[in-house]
Amino acid sequence: MIEVFFQTRAVNPNVVWLTGVSSEGVVLVKNGRGLYFLADDLTKGFLQKRGFKAERLTLKGLEKLVKNERIGLDESHASLKAVELLKKHAKSIKDISQKYAERRRRKSAKELAIIKKAAKITEESLIDAYGESEEEFRFSLIEGFARNRAVEAFPSIVATKEHSKFPHSFPTKVKVKDLLLVDRGAKYMNYCADMTDVLFLKRDKRTEELYERLQEAFYLIVDELPNLETGEDVHNHYLRVFKRLELKPMPHLIGHGIGIDVHELPRLAPKSKDKIEGATIAIEPAYYGRTFGLRFERNLYVGKRRVSLF
Repeated sequence: MIEVFFQTRAVNPNVVWLTGVSSEGVVLVKNGRGLYFLADDLTKGFLQKRGFKAERLTLKGLEKLVKNERIGLDESHASLKAVELLKKHAKSIKDISQKYAERRRRKSAKELAIIKKAAKITEESLIDAYGESEEEFRFSLIEGFARNRAVEAFPSIVATKEHSKFPHSFPTKVKVKDLLLVDRGAKYMNYCADMTDVLFLKRDKRTEELYERLQEAFYLIVDELPNLETGEDVHNHYLRVFKRLELKPMPHLIGHGIGIDVHELPRLAPKSKDKIEGATIAIEPAYYGRTFGLRFERNLYVGKRRVSLF
């Protein structure tokens, strides 16, 4: 079977995982153990200089490649037009996107070292961050990432006061005051981190105590992870912990897998049978009230017998 991965208009994490190449305008072909690219003229020379086999990407070339062949296609990043083209000429088509998503779930020692570095950059990004407005604070975070050869893994959420009650708020020109929720992640050597902190710019004992309860919930969930097996187990345990601590359930999941993508397997959701052992995940207990929101998020690796916090 010939396996085909499109990375023509957006970065395909499976292509990055297999080759380390994040350039757009390419199609990766895997035939047995061999790998080579079909690439546009702007990218072909660069790939060849890096030691990859690369040929010019054309429709006729694609048709010739798949004609009467059994094709494994990463449909997660293939356009409808590409799928129709391959179906027209190939002997058969099989979606392999889930297979590779599952392979990426278990992290190697090399991947863990990179994610750990991304997490360190992310955690330390708050030390020198500053801004009078939400936007200015975000730009300061970006500058901090850049000083460490990293970029934003996703648009940072910097939300003050009432904006913090929205899980997916975005930075505005509003002046920072009272409390500041900062959800950010560095992307380092193609791997992501995702962390959230709340900074209290004005003392509020009741709100700070609630935030401490969220942190307690985080560690109660994390401590139990070695005894859990699936994403569904994690979800159910989070609900038990929140009930015990008298916290209301959240409008989003308790967390997600993290790696080349900010959100990848395992899914920590009801009915999820995704295994958590060997994965890196983000756990993010949160509270959203009428006038403010709180969230505490950290990244970790789930080993066979223990959990390693980054």
